[in-house]
Amino acid sequence: MIREARIDEVRKVTEFMKQFEQHTEFLRVDVEYAVKEYEWFLERGIGVIFMLEDDNTGELHGGMGAIAVPDIHCGIMTAIEMFWFVSPEHRGNGLKLLQAFEDWGKEKNCKRLALIHLADSY
Repeated sequence: MIREARIDEVRKVTEFMKQFEQHTEFLRVDVEYAVKEYEWFLERGIGVIFMLEDDNTGELHGGMGAIAVPDIHCGIMTAIEMFWFVSPEHRGNGLKLLQAFEDWGKEKNCKRLALIHLADSY
């Protein structure tokens, strides 16, 4: 099941994101900082976190966070993925998160969707 996280669930998802660190060298999650920022985005209606949960147990298997903001160069509303992670044993279900992100971007009148590409520092 895919659903939007409530503000009181931001910490749960952010702590889940720490698993991402085990699978990539490009991202480190500062839980306290991330919780504060995601709560700020959600409170203002410009951010979302989608949760991929087990239908029966409610166990968290994945998540995707995004913001919807005007492009700084031209003002076109853009939905930007900020993180996207699914536990390895549940991969394949991540496309459901992508679909939820696309639908949310349309609801926010975004004309563009942007996915983050992590790369080593330059």
